[in-house]
Order: sequence, then C-alpha cells, then structure tokens
Amino acid sequence: MTKKEAAAYTGLSARTLDSARDLRRYKPGGKILFRKSEIDTWINKSKVQRIDLDSISKKAKHAIDELLKAG
Repeated sequence: MTKKEAAAYTGLSARTLDSARDLRRYKPGGKILFRKSEIDTWINKSKVQRIDLDSISKKAKHAIDELLKAG
C-alpha cells in the first residue's frame, strides 16, 4: 500500500510513518510502499499494555496493611 493508504489505515500521519525506523518500506521504482501484514505486526509490537489501576491500588493497600501489622 502507498504511504497515503498506510497513513489512512493506521490513523497516523505520513510524517509519523516516515519517522518509524522499525517499519519496513519498499521502493520499487522509487515509490514508497508498505505491506499491510508488516504494518499490522508493527502496530501489535507498539501496543501499550493497559494498566489496571484498581488491581494495583488493592495490592498496594494490602502491602501497606501487612507492613502496619508487622510494625
């Protein structure tokens, strides 16, 4: 897919795609192209893991309670 198509597919700007050093691009005849499968892999590697704040809060409270009991 072209850079414009890749930008539309990912929701990112063409400039962001240009700066993505770990995203492979191809230049047959000088035209920059991307493979959809490689874009999908790149996106999946770049995902940020969701943090469960409730779980962290409960664990922190439990740890504090244990420290107060021991102290």
